[in-house]
Amino acid sequence: MISEFSDIVTIPYGIPEYSVKNGINYILNVSHEIELSIFGKHNVTNINGARLICNQLGISNEEFYDSVNSFEGTANRLELVNKNGNKWLFKDFAPCTF
Repeated sequence: MISEFSDIVTIPYGIPEYSVKNGINYILNVSHEIELSIFGKHNVTNINGARLICNQLGISNEEFYDSVNSFEGTANRLELVNKNGNKWLFKDFAPCTF
């Protein structure tokens, strides 16, 4: 089926180099760390995939990283509702289909 679409390009991606400090994720870019508003290895991996798609659209890594730190994730998915000391309350809704 994919052979019908000769203009489709697959680009493998994985998790970029990143660190977590005081509960905050940072992607390690060439010259500096980019603080993220979202957390979790899966989100860091998805950001890397989004970066590669943006590169295909002509958006440089620098432009992408300048914008990505303001991305707060999708509403109702690991959305921080309240924080009190070392206790954090999140709203997380994902439909379940079987």
